[in-house]
Amino acid sequence: MKVIVLAICFNVGSVFSAGDDTGEDDVPWTVRCLADIGNCTFPEVNLTWHFNNLKKDCDPGPVCPTSINYFLSSTECKKACLKVDEMCSCIRPQEQCESDSTLFWAWNYNGVNCTRNQRCKRTIFDFTNEKQCRALCMKQQYKTDCTDNLKREFKATSKCPDNYEQRYYYNKNRKMCRWFVYDTCDDNGKHDDPENSDNGNNFLSKHECDAACTR
Repeated sequence: MKVIVLAICFNVGSVFSAGDDTGEDDVPWTVRCLADIGNCTFPEVNLTWHFNNLKKDCDPGPVCPTSINYFLSSTECKKACLKVDEMCSCIRPQEQCESDSTLFWAWNYNGVNCTRNQRCKRTIFDFTNEKQCRALCMKQQYKTDCTDNLKREFKATSKCPDNYEQRYYYNKNRKMCRWFVYDTCDDNGKHDDPENSDNGNNFLSKHECDAACTR
């Protein structure tokens, strides 16, 4: 099954062709890995792995049976979805949005630099913030961030006790990236904007942390 994604790509012709690189029921990875995992009750969910496009990483957790974004293991998920070279190889064209209310900011690699653009609908070629885009696509290192003290670690005194997520930091003593529980609220109970939530020694995924700190 041939599927054409509307994005101009480098070194692979004028557009990106998913070709035979398909998964569940011949769905291309650029679609499967973006699929909503749903919100269903516990008896119905599958406790599997899914691709988190904001983090560019695979997360464990409940996935509704109707979702195609599910994998039996982290390895299977990363093999199917964590294709960083391909994510960084395509330029997203400007879109015509139906309403300004649908707009959001994303970062994209244009073959030279990472640029911030307004988008209508998120694709696999969009990055959540500048550091993620630069670390994954430009192989830029963040030595200052990597040696910074760990910030915003989740504590029992959090203003938002039900809002936390797994993040990664660079442990300079062990010279490796380790996970920690990140508090997604500030001291005033305000939720983070994902685009501006990665200041300091704080990375959305281990892959990003490794790219920024361990080379």
